[in-house]
Amino acid sequence: MAKAATAPLNLTLNLSMQPQLQKNWCWAATSTSTSIYYDPKSRWTQCKVANAELNLTSCCKTGNSADCDRQWQLDKEPEHGRIPTRQSRN
Repeated sequence: MAKAATAPLNLTLNLSMQPQLQKNWCWAATSTSTSIYYDPKSRWTQCKVANAELNLTSCCKTGNSADCDRQWQLDKEPEHGRIPTRQSRN
């Protein structure tokens, strides 16, 4: 008996991707956008993500400084563990 063909699954996420606010903050924009997708009331901003990930406190005032405006990668759980990046959306 032949299997019935199934249509490919097309899924569109209502994810609003923020533009990065600093030259090297694609990772902060992605984290913040993902956080807001999972929790629309999220208080994470790109500078807060940068502060948390880089263990700084200055990125909301001097985001374009060399300490803050750095390349970073999101291939591991955030050090602070509070940005939802691997959750199922309810």
